[in-house]
Amino acid sequence: MSSGTSTLRLDQLPIEIVQLIAYFTAAIQPFDQPKDLFNFISLNKRFYNSLRPGRSIELYSSLFKISFDHQAIHRRFFSSNNQLLHYNLNTTCNIQESEPTEIYFINDHHQAKRSSDNDSSNLRTVDRSNSSILSENVTPGRSRDQVSNLHRQLNNSILRKSMVLREFSKAYIQRWNLLKRFRSGYQNYGNKTNLLKDLCLVHLMFMENDGKNWILLERFGRLGYFLQEYFDIVLDPSNFHDGYPPKSPETSIVLKLYHYFVELSYPVSTVHQLAKSKNQIKELEKRIDILKPYNFAAHKYGAAYAQWNLRELPFQRCHIDQQCDHHSNISSNPSSSSSSSSSSSSSSNRIIDCWFSNTSSLSQPSRGSSSSISADWSSEEYFYPYQNIPLPGTNQMSSYDQLSYCEFFYMGKLLRILPPIHIQVAALSFFWLLALCNESNPNQSRSKEMEDIRQLHPLPKTEAEKEEQDGSESVDDDSFTSLMRSRLMSIDSVEQDREFKRLTHCIDVYSSIGLEFDLYLECFEGVWDGQFSFLEYGVYEKMMNGDSFPEGNYGDLAQMFKLKSYIIRTSDGKPVRFVDEDADRDLSGEDLDDRRRGDEGDEGGLKSLKRMRLLTMKETVEEVVFDEGERYEVQLHGIGHGAWGIYDLKGKIRPWDGMMSLLKVYRDQHHGSWLYYGYYQPGGVIVGRWRDVENREDYHGYQGSFILVRR
Repeated sequence: MSSGTSTLRLDQLPIEIVQLIAYFTAAIQPFDQPKDLFNFISLNKRFYNSLRPGRSIELYSSLFKISFDHQAIHRRFFSSNNQLLHYNLNTTCNIQESEPTEIYFINDHHQAKRSSDNDSSNLRTVDRSNSSILSENVTPGRSRDQVSNLHRQLNNSILRKSMVLREFSKAYIQRWNLLKRFRSGYQNYGNKTNLLKDLCLVHLMFMENDGKNWILLERFGRLGYFLQEYFDIVLDPSNFHDGYPPKSPETSIVLKLYHYFVELSYPVSTVHQLAKSKNQIKELEKRIDILKPYNFAAHKYGAAYAQWNLRELPFQRCHIDQQCDHHSNISSNPSSSSSSSSSSSSSSNRIIDCWFSNTSSLSQPSRGSSSSISADWSSEEYFYPYQNIPLPGTNQMSSYDQLSYCEFFYMGKLLRILPPIHIQVAALSFFWLLALCNESNPNQSRSKEMEDIRQLHPLPKTEAEKEEQDGSESVDDDSFTSLMRSRLMSIDSVEQDREFKRLTHCIDVYSSIGLEFDLYLECFEGVWDGQFSFLEYGVYEKMMNGDSFPEGNYGDLAQMFKLKSYIIRTSDGKPVRFVDEDADRDLSGEDLDDRRRGDEGDEGGLKSLKRMRLLTMKETVEEVVFDEGERYEVQLHGIGHGAWGIYDLKGKIRPWDGMMSLLKVYRDQHHGSWLYYGYYQPGGVIVGRWRDVENREDYHGYQGSFILVRR
């Protein structure tokens, strides 16, 4: 070696070069656990001190973007115009970086709106360089209000960039550990007390999926294997009490993920071949029997985030007494009723359990408007499950599922999120398996029945529907399973945004502000193929009288809907269209009375639906400018047909949670009227329950389940 050259050892490389080497060490295999990365940074103390998790946040944040989907996280948590979490994430994050800069930020829309521009305690920065720059911009042509706005925008931008780096860096390590825990299966999972939080995180990854998350969950996490073990052990019919499967947040999340990662993972043609064998048919029938109670036992499993006949939500305390007086089934003891009401009034959310995965001294967050929580790494380990308190005077109501919601730190914020409603996810699997059995048995094929209905009562497609069909993904055949699979397997994170917003904005019927009234305006439009299922009335009546879940006969029939949505001005009942489509129609900052969209006396029940005027598909629509002083509601109108004939459809969308309430009135007057209530699911599916209209609204009545898939 010549005297003019010198050797440079690996540990003498500039740290920037070392970071690049570490980056490409993990980036070569983005969907595999980064073992080589951790081996590399463990070569010497210098590498470890510079590149260990928590120190080199830029490195791990970049690796997170390579391995995991992040577009939805930016939209829902870090967007400059983010409105998704204003109402339930009342958390003040105090982030302290190594630089002499301290940033405070309140993620609360109401507090930000009420705070004055001169109040520096709500939003401030101590970065002297930024302050001096802003001070120099105070010129005669620029007011202090404008400078204050620039100051706020700069603070928000700095905060977002800092939080994105920090949270993505933490999430990179945490998610690989999460996938590793699921990889071992349900039996070997370990501490089951942490299962609910892990399932919530997997559910969030599913709702953020744009391709990468699915690969990681399916291949490295072996999620399908975990879900199959859970299904076989926890949902074993021998463990059911009186034939009813468990009702828990864990079960509802598992049922949803099981449908996507197990049942829909095989091509329809392959499933049809498997379903023709006797053993497979028996297995399908066994799984159908497990799901039957979720679909038919309306007294055990609710189907809505709030009672189906309530329209004005959130539910004001002053209306509780009126509601109690309205229902005749409340306790006849006035003192007990009063104490119950005052007890529920004191706290709208009651803690049912609380556990921690470490023993840090961080106290439980306050239930007030906001709470200051240090966003250190250990705070991510806290998880609080809560349960909503039922509305007074509604012990007979079946549609209000008192779901527990989960509260934990996620992406630097205190996230409160509901699990899916059991029937919303169980019905997907139930009708999928039922269709497989029917299509595999030529004597019971619903495909032929559906085609006969189409030919008997054709519903012509509009030009928009034709264009949508031409641009949609092709299916294997014209079967219901192919249609359903093509819809559900084409979901991306943008399609999941509405569902995420509903699960985070409809936590509590007393305090959650809910959704924009027109968020689901166009979701219900179009032509829908579907089915509805029912138990024999005598069998259903015995079940409602307290018997164990029956093993009697049940049936399912095909049906078709064609729906059109209208924005109705409630003052005169006329359909309108807003010419200022980009205008902000979210009245989150208004008083509760100003946020209501329905009629003052409208409870959203059957009487309201029966009074509605049936609109035609070619109704004249007036173009207007959105008026904050006016009241609007979204109505659905259309026609449909099934095995019992043709029927008219009319209903409403509840603005608080986007629930559809639809009255189905047969034209022949022999088959009566039926109420359908349910929710639009990502991908173009409507799932819910139907019920009779003869029983009182505060009684369960005769109910079954239904599914509709957009054609």
